[in-house]
Amino acid sequence: MKSLYIIIFLLGLSELSYSQPHHHNRGNYNQESKLVINSHNGRDFKIRINNAEYFSQFGTLTIQGLYEGYYDVTVIKQVPGKRGVHTYSGVTNIYIPRNSVLYSTIEHPTIIRVNQIVENSPSFKQKPNHKKEVCVHDQNYSIDKFGFETMMSRIYSISFESERVNYINSQIQNYYFNAFQVSEILSTLSFESNRLDIAKKAYSKTVNQTEYTIVYDKLYFSSSRHELSKYIDSFYYSYNR
Repeated sequence: MKSLYIIIFLLGLSELSYSQPHHHNRGNYNQESKLVINSHNGRDFKIRINNAEYFSQFGTLTIQGLYEGYYDVTVIKQVPGKRGVHTYSGVTNIYIPRNSVLYSTIEHPTIIRVNQIVENSPSFKQKPNHKKEVCVHDQNYSIDKFGFETMMSRIYSISFESERVNYINSQIQNYYFNAFQVSEILSTLSFESNRLDIAKKAYSKTVNQTEYTIVYDKLYFSSSRHELSKYIDSFYYSYNR
């Protein structure tokens, strides 16, 4: 009889451990990750995760403070139709690695597709050193972390590279960036010619130009890096004349 109680106790422990969510390093802030979700059509949506609900703004949502593990992410969308508003919901199981940012898109109708996973680097707004850098004024700072994540999510939701380039060009006209952000933007492009073109255009809108070597590393060919170097040299020459 005593052995029977022991068996029942052990079975209870195993069931309890199996039913608990599997998260690592809970409480360590440096290991927290973020999930950035973008609606492919710009419609707002609601997300349910870990018994909490989140609401998007302008078709974009960032969920912070996620620890490593598997999550059931429920998407709830309301879509107007001929016979009124229809509510759709769907669940996607997503693995969240530690210390990362996941950029994802809601596919039709409620399935989440993870487009890219990047290491969660600390954000910074670096004030430019006007003695070393050109074409940057003291009041300009790089786009904030939330704005950049929203922009990256939008880029990943665009399928055709030509359209991606058009969107990136529009953002370069509107914002300033730091060198790390420019390198992340280049990572979304496959064609070397597009990477080189964006690297040139973004240089004058980069607040820490002395760190632009990280952008060079995103170019595949030495000839492209040489061309970028020549462009920057001519840029300095024209600015300092």
